[in-house]
Amino acid sequence: MRTPPRSEWSNRPNAYGLMSHGGTPNLMGVPHFHDDIELNFIERGAMTYLLGRHEFTIQAGHWLAFWAALPHRVIWVDADTRQHWLYVPLPLFLQWELPQAFVDDILQGNPVIDPHCAQPAADHGIFEQWHADIQASERGRSRAALLEIEARLRRMALNRTLPDRGAQPVDPGVSFARARQIALFIAGHYTDPLTVADIAGEIGLHPNYAMKIFRDHFNTSIGEYLTRYRVAHAQRLLATTDQRVLDIALASGFGSSSRFYPAFKHACGQTP
Repeated sequence: MRTPPRSEWSNRPNAYGLMSHGGTPNLMGVPHFHDDIELNFIERGAMTYLLGRHEFTIQAGHWLAFWAALPHRVIWVDADTRQHWLYVPLPLFLQWELPQAFVDDILQGNPVIDPHCAQPAADHGIFEQWHADIQASERGRSRAALLEIEARLRRMALNRTLPDRGAQPVDPGVSFARARQIALFIAGHYTDPLTVADIAGEIGLHPNYAMKIFRDHFNTSIGEYLTRYRVAHAQRLLATTDQRVLDIALASGFGSSSRFYPAFKHACGQTP
């Protein structure tokens, strides 16, 4: 199956579009992001994600959906884990007009898990069929796959639950634990008027040390990470509301439109 590039931080999101793949997940040395809705199925094993303000483990037989525009990272993988991925472009996801509570959960950065385990072999077959249909040249086959994906997300919306915050299954090390605290704080407060000193102070670190350990583990600066969350928030408001661009800029944590426009264009490749 087609496999996307190894995870790496980028100032621009990857543009995968509609695609599927499967295999053994790797630990991500740094977070990555892309402007799609990501649907995962864990065929066997288990893995732990750090996504926004959520850190959670997803077990075999479960389905996971989240908006991948927010930085996310796999920080633990059980031995012999096999996972399937599906990327759905955000405009297509919004066109389906899925239940509003489900859409709100996804676009607010919450990972959604279907708690009802189906038969792993059957769900594996579903992903294999979707992959074949998406890759096929016949328009009818890709259309059939899209109808089935939409139906699966609708079922997921009926069963949705947010993941419980579980204990990290392995010791992440002291410096990564502190860098993770910074990431989680940013995810919960990115619309506030924050400085690096503010963030470091909340974690109880000197700003220089906070910047060093964060770059060591996330391969980006605290400021760039903060900006990515603000841009993602603005993307959500632009796609789902009729607010003025200035109001969206302010609601997303940018102090002015002059700061918002270049940050948005740098992250998304186009103006708001």
